[in-house]
Amino acid sequence: MADLHRPHEIHRSPIKLAIPSFLILGAVGACLFAAWKIMEKPGGKEAMTAFWVVLGIAAAFVLLFLIRILPQWLAIGEPALILSKQGIAIRGKDPMAWSAIVGNTWRSESHNGIPTGATIELQGVQGLVTCGAFTLKCSAAEYVRLCDLYRQAAAQERVAAAGPAADSEPDRVVFPGRATAPDGIGEYPLRRRVPAMAFLLVLGGLALAGCFAMVIAQSLAPPDGSFGNSGFANKSGGAFFDIAYPYALAMAGLAIAACGARATWAWLSHPKSVVIGEQRLRYGPRSIPYAAVASLDAGRGAVRLILRDGSRITLPRAIWADGEIWTELLSRRTHSHLFDAAWQALGKGEKVDFGPSLDLDSRSLRIRGRPIPLDAITDLHVQSGAMDEVQYRTLRVRTARGEHAIDERKIRNAPLFLALIGALLEPSQGGKR
Repeated sequence: MADLHRPHEIHRSPIKLAIPSFLILGAVGACLFAAWKIMEKPGGKEAMTAFWVVLGIAAAFVLLFLIRILPQWLAIGEPALILSKQGIAIRGKDPMAWSAIVGNTWRSESHNGIPTGATIELQGVQGLVTCGAFTLKCSAAEYVRLCDLYRQAAAQERVAAAGPAADSEPDRVVFPGRATAPDGIGEYPLRRRVPAMAFLLVLGGLALAGCFAMVIAQSLAPPDGSFGNSGFANKSGGAFFDIAYPYALAMAGLAIAACGARATWAWLSHPKSVVIGEQRLRYGPRSIPYAAVASLDAGRGAVRLILRDGSRITLPRAIWADGEIWTELLSRRTHSHLFDAAWQALGKGEKVDFGPSLDLDSRSLRIRGRPIPLDAITDLHVQSGAMDEVQYRTLRVRTARGEHAIDERKIRNAPLFLALIGALLEPSQGGKR
């Protein structure tokens, strides 16, 4: 239990810092080794081009280490941020009082399921303040818990000092893991962002693959111009390694490029302008009424809309900032149309699917193919939690025979499902069942 009378210091983790350090410096070593092997053999213009490309990639990795990692090692003994009843103090930036914080979010980033970064975003009345959180000696769940404790302790002291009137002051702080869409908003234009990490993966991977493709081409070309006696058939021992390592590094470059290909393609292929209006979604030149939306799936990496004409629209969170906010806003504005359509389907005796593990009809709920009569449900609630620095919510359904649980992230349009089953289970809606 944290001592709320004392500030809580959060430091960088040497283990978490060692992992990116090893990867970056290892890449530098691999590039320097490759450059040395290229220079071992006399070659023409192609070999010199490959040599300088490899050295350029090594220099880029060194620059990345000097800018992003080395400053964190130099300040390893100092706290990266300090939490107290006065507010949050990030190293090198002005402290922010709890009363001045209007948004506090731990935002994790990943590519193809691989964590690549995390950032703490503090939205204050004077602007946005950020702190790199990927190497902190603290998980997202622990950070949220500590912020909540210190904020509540500060509010209690304020109430005790100012009297009962202070208790009626609104709390303006929004805490993760679930950001909320602002109320009273009209049109909400999505803010496009460049997936910088994905671009670096694609460009670096293609450069690495390209330069070693030139090395391979040079190694396979014999002086007499005949390829009959070249290749692996004429290689052994160290000579075999000389031609094997360019193949391995070229394939590694293609694999690196593939990791960022999806987000890069999404940025290039999706329209530059997307606006969530009050009655319709403007997706580039298209204007789509919310009544035309047949299904909404707020998956982990993107929001997928299926329209009544069968067409699909995908909104990747990798290229649109503040994904949690606009996802919630879009869910709100399509909710009434989707609810009415689903309620009519239930009234006709049809089944409404909410993913591969969950579906609902007017009399029963099916979880992983197992039917549960609605009359047998004694309790249904959503439980919040965190695991491996990822916030999650679990739907728990209790009957006399036991309890069933399903991850909310596996439910297609969880707010719609909760609204439908709440209406079916509500005693006042008994006439509708």
